[in-house]
Amino acid sequence: MQQTNHLETLIHLYEGPFLLNNKKGNISSKVPFDIKKGSVPILLSMPHSVVHLRNHKLKEADDYTGSIGLIVQSLTNCYSLYSTRLSEEDPNYVKDGLYKKELVQLIKRHNIAAVIDIHGASLKREFDIDLGTLHGKSIKHAYVENIREIFNRNNIKDVRENDTFPATHTGTITSYVYTYTGIPCIQIEINGKYRNPLADMENIRSIIHSLVDIVDYLSVEIVV
Repeated sequence: MQQTNHLETLIHLYEGPFLLNNKKGNISSKVPFDIKKGSVPILLSMPHSVVHLRNHKLKEADDYTGSIGLIVQSLTNCYSLYSTRLSEEDPNYVKDGLYKKELVQLIKRHNIAAVIDIHGASLKREFDIDLGTLHGKSIKHAYVENIREIFNRNNIKDVRENDTFPATHTGTITSYVYTYTGIPCIQIEINGKYRNPLADMENIRSIIHSLVDIVDYLSVEIVV
């Protein structure tokens, strides 16, 4: 019970800045994203941690993806790049943009070995997790199978690949990283039932444990 209360407090602490201004984040910030650096050259991306624009229309934030990613970053000492406020672009839709340029610069400056792009899917989706890999182009099949197994070990069973969100649109972060850097990249769509600490703390704990294990796995498997 004490551990659950601690995690819940931590999640709400990290999520707080993303909730400002009706989930538009810190709208007074000059730069619409922030960076956490570490010693492990795996990078977590959370581009939809706040409300974002797509085709001039507001789209909802992927709730708790920001706080989940920041907790995983703190536990693994990897890198992270994440949106902090509403900007003029949707980082996972525009074909270029500030977010992606910063991402590529981070990859080059810090010899990042792999990128994990974290997103939130609707509760209405049938899957627990959908792994977007450009139909196998952006990351080796063996890595995907081990990632699937990590989720399964943490009691997340319905893990699909390229089921609904294959990340094939040229504006996705996974497509951009694959095209401009060639390093392994995977888009992870997490069903809403695994992202709501108010509804189920055990589910969100399973997601955090899984992502920590995935970062640890990739840091050993890929980093030389």
